[in-house]
Amino acid sequence: MNMYAEKLNLQELVDSYAILSDAKKWHEQAQFFVENGILESHLNEVVHTYKGREAIEKCFRHFMNGFHTLFHQNGQAVFHLMDATHATGMVYAVTVCVGNNEQGIDILTTSGIVYQDQYEKVDEKWLIVKRQANIMWSKSETYGEGE
Repeated sequence: MNMYAEKLNLQELVDSYAILSDAKKWHEQAQFFVENGILESHLNEVVHTYKGREAIEKCFRHFMNGFHTLFHQNGQAVFHLMDATHATGMVYAVTVCVGNNEQGIDILTTSGIVYQDQYEKVDEKWLIVKRQANIMWSKSETYGEGE
């Protein structure tokens, strides 16, 4: 096993996941999970859990479709290879989402997220077994006012 190549493949997985989110390709993004994968979202001690690709895709559609512009920027990422087919990772990210509120005014929401991931290599391809999204902070503000 080439440890460096495998870590690069894991980095490509999490970066491609973010790119698909920005493009609102929810179905394709959900395919980055194993069939019965788990997505957990943690914010202010509230946890939402989605199990299986279909539920994860519905979560993406429901939550992210309210935004017309999405931008995800991955930062630090550390991956630990447990064996040839199992790994864990921690990925830091900043997300920027712009959407209209009830009055039709654009609201920009910026969040700092730390992902705790578990991965499995299936048919020579790394997939997410479980992704715990820990939203560490979030800030919303009016976008475009006074410009």
